[in-house]
Amino acid sequence: MRYLSRFSFKLSLCAALFTLSAALLVGVVFPAVLRRALGNSKQAILTDLSAAIRRDLAENGAFSPLEEGFPSALRVVVTGPDLSVSVDTSRSDSLIGKTLLLPGTEAALSGETVYSFDYEGAQFVWNHLASYDGGSGPALVYLRYSDPQTARIYQNAGAAAALIGLLALLPPLGFLIGQIVLFARTANRLSAGTERFAAGIYSSPVGLSGHDELSYCGRMLDDFAVRQARTEELRRRFVSDASHELKTPLAAVKLLSESILFTPDISPEDTRDFLTDINNEIDRLTRICSRLLQISKYDASAAAVGAARVDMRSVAEDVCRMLDLPAADAGLVIRRELQEGCYAASNYDLMYQIFFNLIENAVKYGKDGSEVRVYLFSRDGTIHFIVDDDGEGIPEADIRRIFDRFYRVDRARARTTGGTGLGLAIVDAAVRSLNGSISAENRTPHGARFTVLLPAVEPAEPPAKGGGRP
Repeated sequence: MRYLSRFSFKLSLCAALFTLSAALLVGVVFPAVLRRALGNSKQAILTDLSAAIRRDLAENGAFSPLEEGFPSALRVVVTGPDLSVSVDTSRSDSLIGKTLLLPGTEAALSGETVYSFDYEGAQFVWNHLASYDGGSGPALVYLRYSDPQTARIYQNAGAAAALIGLLALLPPLGFLIGQIVLFARTANRLSAGTERFAAGIYSSPVGLSGHDELSYCGRMLDDFAVRQARTEELRRRFVSDASHELKTPLAAVKLLSESILFTPDISPEDTRDFLTDINNEIDRLTRICSRLLQISKYDASAAAVGAARVDMRSVAEDVCRMLDLPAADAGLVIRRELQEGCYAASNYDLMYQIFFNLIENAVKYGKDGSEVRVYLFSRDGTIHFIVDDDGEGIPEADIRRIFDRFYRVDRARARTTGGTGLGLAIVDAAVRSLNGSISAENRTPHGARFTVLLPAVEPAEPPAKGGGRP
């Protein structure tokens, strides 16, 4: 039953039905049409000839076929009112003196013209029966025409039609069979690839390169396998990194707590120091868990954002104002060029967090005595938010992974600044939840640039012109 449900079987069945239908058309329908056309070809001739004979009989009361020179293939039979044959042009089986009883006699005597044809063995036979006024009542004129040459034409035409039909059927039938084989092969590869992917094996692609629907599905499955393999790799890396990040503060808490428990006569001052360290490690664990929950929330659905129209210039200005003092303490200046009228579908808190993370990172990793530049502008229906710094930049090997969770370019510096390696991952998840994109690149001669692109929405009122752009 499983084989019967396969498309290859169904297509093969369709091919067989197609072949049977074509054979039926060529072997039955065409001969029937040709036979009818040949049969009707003599009707007008026999009708005119019968009318001429009946006219002579009505006018002269006699009919002499020998004087008329009728061909031997034509047989003329004339009866009287009593249906007794008075004239018969056949010399081999003459019916003279006999009563003529034929199918359609009654209809002919009532005034109808009876015409029929038949294919008898090796010849075509046409029959024409009509009545005329025999004086004391209606009499009959029967014409029978037989033609073996037409029968041979019919036979030859039928054979030629069958051969031509067969030859004409072979190319489409071959093409159909080839397509069925190709379809079955493609479907089997697609099915095998799907089974591998379902089993979690993503290293063997389907590898279909055609332009048909199944090949398109195969390429979609290959793309899915690549993404899924990447996701599995990220998941494994995340579990490993998360375990490492959580293990370090937990080990510190374990060590500090054991120091308190197993150190005899520990002083209150040392106990306080140990508890302070434990408290700091717990805060670190709390920050990691809180940020992981934030990423999970943004990954879950964009609908969770609670989108509304947000004035991004106002948010960016608030963030810059909040970070002006930490930037000054680090010997930096935040220069902003913020265009008015930039609105996005988001909420204030989410946009604040995106802007804060990016600008704070630029302040942390900027060069002393330089500036951090913040640009905000709208172009072609897209909001551009750009943060530049003049720091050391990002190593080329790290740019591709800069938004991975727990990934830090400078781990030593991240520990001194309290970094968890989740800030840019949170920004990436938040931007994607808004149907936007974020990218990082190095600037020339030094420094880094982060660019956020978000869909713009129409403001409630026409925006005033202003702001700038890089």
